Amino acid sequence: MKVYNQRQKEEFAADINSLLLPEYNPKKRGDIFESALLWFGCLDLFEVALDTLYPQSPWIYQSHPTAKERFENVLSNVPVPDGVDIKTWRQFQETIKKFKLFLIKDVSDNIDFYEMYGSAYLDEPNTKWRGPELIDRVDYY
Repeated sequence: MKVYNQRQKEEFAADINSLLLPEYNPKKRGDIFESALLWFGCLDLFEVALDTLYPQSPWIYQSHPTAKERFENVLSNVPVPDGVDIKTWRQFQETIKKFKLFLIKDVSDNIDFYEMYGSAYLDEPNTKWRGPELIDRVDYY
């Protein structure tokens, strides 16, 4: 059985209250619920990448529960809004687990790429969408 300190319990309560207390448009409640789950799922990936790059002591989570725990807290303690398929979010958790395993291996094997500074461009320079070509460490100051 996991034991949480007072700060962590307050974070759990804040997560739940942020979804229950505001009077959202009922049509938006499902979107907000799913956005919270998506956020915690992505934050879970960030935490595993960070822990792989910079292993931390357990004290890092003294004030906040892990993103995975917060995801579970929302699923367990917030009524599922109409139109939300809970099975999809359980499958999402399984997908996150797979991505976490991939990230741990990839970060471990390719740490140089994760610590590299620079930019990646998805379009040709000097176009209307992208704008003029800029040079790293010269034009960005």
